[in-house]
Amino acid sequence: MSDHSRAQPETLKDPAELLSEIPLADRPAPDVDIIIILAPPRSFTTVISAMLGQHPQLYGLPETHFFTCDSVDEWTTVYRGTDRMNGALRAIAQLIFGEQSRPTVCLGWQWLQARSCRTTAEVLRLLGQRVAPRVLVEKTPSAAQRLEAMQRMLREFPRARFLHLLRHPQSQVQSRLERRLSLQGNGRPTSLAEAAQAMGGDPARLWLATHQVILRFLRDVPRTQQFRIRAEDLLSAPDEPLRAIASWLGIRSDGEAIEVMKHPERSAFANQGPPNALRGGDEKFFSDPVLRSPSGVPPPLDAPLPWADGAVLSQRVRRLARSFGYS
Repeated sequence: MSDHSRAQPETLKDPAELLSEIPLADRPAPDVDIIIILAPPRSFTTVISAMLGQHPQLYGLPETHFFTCDSVDEWTTVYRGTDRMNGALRAIAQLIFGEQSRPTVCLGWQWLQARSCRTTAEVLRLLGQRVAPRVLVEKTPSAAQRLEAMQRMLREFPRARFLHLLRHPQSQVQSRLERRLSLQGNGRPTSLAEAAQAMGGDPARLWLATHQVILRFLRDVPRTQQFRIRAEDLLSAPDEPLRAIASWLGIRSDGEAIEVMKHPERSAFANQGPPNALRGGDEKFFSDPVLRSPSGVPPPLDAPLPWADGAVLSQRVRRLARSFGYS
């Protein structure tokens, strides 16, 4: 018998390819409770949450700060009168009342207060039911700074997936300082050095402490439920990183699914909200919410700091950054 007449082994398709051939309405929901981005502030969490939320099987939320508190009553007590309520109220207005406007934000507040005895996790589940079978993507950098908040995430959503998002420490600190310079009001700093002094101590300590507590938390999370990526890699050449994230989540990774994730401007939360709930994320992204590569190449870890008169990042910061692949 010739080689050509022998039965040829069947070529097996990649599971993601098979999934992409199934009509969206017939696809099973991924075996995931919620997707949570863990990172310090000013780490591109707003744009990357919006990108992931454009995937046909996902839905990106603004910053809700829900995981920082156990109950709605506690959340209300902590954040009443601050802009940290904005993201949650925008999400409720959009998902429960169909749009983000001054009246629907007011209705969202009433809806939330009627559930003041519920846990914040229960509210997130209610919002998740509104977008099912799509899966929520949540990001609140302040929650990533507290071990008990991340433990609450895993306790309430045992099938959660955690995306550990990185940014070069000098770039992250400089972004925080530049934001302070952009604020209005008397007594605001007029230089990076003044902004750093206003923070007190080493402004890179938040980058270090947040990643340390994230790493401590992730020690207790199954490896299959966590994924680490540098934001610079994702934003500068998004196709392969987005495909890798989709494969990790068990959702579509075909070209169409990747392409829509490159349009964060299509998110319902890509711009400022109504006057009574303006925020819920990075105002710089809201002002021009398109995908763009980070400007320039990250500086060497031992480069002089522009806010510290020639000093460099601390040894502890540089050591951890090198373990993340920065040089």
